[in-house]
Amino acid sequence: MSATLRGVLWMSGAVLSFCAMAIAARELLTHMGVFEILFFRAGVALLIVLAVALRTGTATLRTRLMGVHLWRNICHLGGQASWVYALGALPLAMVFAIEFTAPIFTAVLAALPGWTAPELRELPWIVAIGIGSFTAHYCLTRSMRFADASVVVPVDFFRLPLIAAVGAVFYSEPFDPAVILGAALIFAGVWFSLAREAGIPR
Repeated sequence: MSATLRGVLWMSGAVLSFCAMAIAARELLTHMGVFEILFFRAGVALLIVLAVALRTGTATLRTRLMGVHLWRNICHLGGQASWVYALGALPLAMVFAIEFTAPIFTAVLAALPGWTAPELRELPWIVAIGIGSFTAHYCLTRSMRFADASVVVPVDFFRLPLIAAVGAVFYSEPFDPAVILGAALIFAGVWFSLAREAGIPR
């Protein structure tokens, strides 16, 4: 199997994982607050990381840039909180379309919502969002390792039509062609920039 094909397959795994995360978050938002969802998401992902560390050793978790990782995770928490909130307030396709603009999330949360004890029927969604968060970023990293960004980034664009279909079929969300068109223009610009950069001799 070629490195390029491996990169495309890993990116496809990231696409499916991101979609699974969005669906799980949408389902959990009917009974949970944003920060509660993030708590369970991080908890399940942490269990996966610990399981991997027990198998491969803790050397992979060591870093000399603890301060950088701390600030990165603080920013990531804000981004994830905004993303989960948006999944409950906007159609799924619109949220994914906005993602392609790489915006700075500026949603301001008035107060920490009250804790709601999760019900047993919500356990599969809790597990799904946790596993999805781990596999999405793992697959994304692996895809960039095997193939050039100009190859794997276009694959990521398929998140939009896929989640638009999910929103239309399972949540009765209107299919907005303007969202697809806008995202396609953004995608074309990103792909053109990456392809042009890849073609410049180093």
